[in-house]
Amino acid sequence: MASPTAPPVEGDALAIGQSVEASLPVGGRHAYTFDAPGGLPVVIDLVGLGTRPTALDPFVELYGPGGAFLYENDDADFGMVDARLAVTLPTTGTYTIIVRGYGDRSGGSYSLSLRVGALWR
Repeated sequence: MASPTAPPVEGDALAIGQSVEASLPVGGRHAYTFDAPGGLPVVIDLVGLGTRPTALDPFVELYGPGGAFLYENDDADFGMVDARLAVTLPTTGTYTIIVRGYGDRSGGSYSLSLRVGALWR
């Protein structure tokens, strides 16, 4: 289900090629911004760290320049609870990644990475 509004939180800058680890409270949201040119293929991986079932069930959203909702992902693949977006950015500008738990019902540690490349690995 697409998010109806622009990102609700402010966050940290994330460079392409960078990874971060953090912890998210249940119901919390973290935001990360990055600048990129239009036409750039990127892969955003959000991996929950820790032991299930109490760990974060990762959910990632991507907003474009001006706050327009673009994409979201819950489970990257069958049998996988981690989230991944592999997309080509439509325009040049500042993008926002929102990290949250699925349904805002989980929390825990995570790793978020942003890299160039459009292929699933």
